[in-house]
Amino acid sequence: MTQLFEEGRIGSMTLRNRIIKSATFESMSGPNGACTEELRAYHRRIAAGGAALLIAAYVGVHPSGVAYANQSRLDRDELIPGFRELTHQVHDHGALVVAQLNHAGRVADETLIGHPPLGPSPIPDKLLRTRPREMTEEEIETVLDAYAAAAVRAREAGFDGVQLHCAHGYLISQFLSPATNQRADRWGGTLENRQRFALEAVRRTRKAVGLEYPLLVKLNYDDFLRNGFTLSEAVDTARKLAQEGVDAIEVSGGFTESVFYIARGGIPIDRILEGMSLPKRMALGTLLRAMQGRVRLVEGYNLEGARAIKAAVPIPVISVGGFRSREVMEQVLRRGEADFISLARPLIREPDLPTKFQRGGSEKATCVSCNLCLTEMGKGNPVRCYYTG
Repeated sequence: MTQLFEEGRIGSMTLRNRIIKSATFESMSGPNGACTEELRAYHRRIAAGGAALLIAAYVGVHPSGVAYANQSRLDRDELIPGFRELTHQVHDHGALVVAQLNHAGRVADETLIGHPPLGPSPIPDKLLRTRPREMTEEEIETVLDAYAAAAVRAREAGFDGVQLHCAHGYLISQFLSPATNQRADRWGGTLENRQRFALEAVRRTRKAVGLEYPLLVKLNYDDFLRNGFTLSEAVDTARKLAQEGVDAIEVSGGFTESVFYIARGGIPIDRILEGMSLPKRMALGTLLRAMQGRVRLVEGYNLEGARAIKAAVPIPVISVGGFRSREVMEQVLRRGEADFISLARPLIREPDLPTKFQRGGSEKATCVSCNLCLTEMGKGNPVRCYYTG
């Protein structure tokens, strides 16, 4: 008996099956974060393909947190109507959609935001070569309020919920991680202090949108960095997030400096380094080559974290990371290791993969995990499958 195509609930949402389209930066928005027809068409295809819930990626909450010129944003009211069209079109295909709210923190693009990027502490990012300035108390308060305000705009735009991005080395993740948060005030140091920003973002967002509006979180179980956020810290954080009213936790891993732990598989180094200056090629190439061999794709590579967090919280857990085979997904659900399966790269290549699974037309995704899609996205090109082999 299949569980993959049973209905499931996250907060007040009823999902038609257990397959979620995980957020992957689409690189399709217009100037200043406006929703485009290209972005709507991308989500329409995936909604029509049978996924139950789509997570619209990397929606900026504040001008100081922008990382890409073509990044979606909900930091101004005038952006709401364009995203309202997107949500209506997803709903027309029977799927639900939430907005992933994010601030890039120390990896924001200085040329776009007009000043050095902000972070918990002034610790450079070794991979992206950004040099942040430590946030003031006033800036922290402003950005926390921006998460709540963006959530209200998402609700007005028809999104079925929001997901706070607390993973992958962006601002909330930077506050959680001792590798990037070395503050001596109430926002850093102990785990309790490092958790404060995430928990306060949840509290303010929940207060702004009410108790019934679905609020999800994407959380690292491991940064895969020296002195980074650990599994035991993630479990403690997950418990507290659930107590604050989070409706589901998507469990992931990896950081900007350990990016291919996020999306394991191939590392197209030559393509990544193309067009860069010699010093940057040398530094970045060294880091990327050090990751090779350590990021082999195994289905369910974040399951260690999902299992531990599932055992600790009374809310649904979403597992993301390398799922390709229907049977593996079914096993995870059957064993109770997670409540939902989240896919990204397979649905970029095959938007109709859920329908193929359900109708028996396929048992395994054709994605080869080459990561060319992510490489091109990082260069400002729209996310799609670039594999030609």
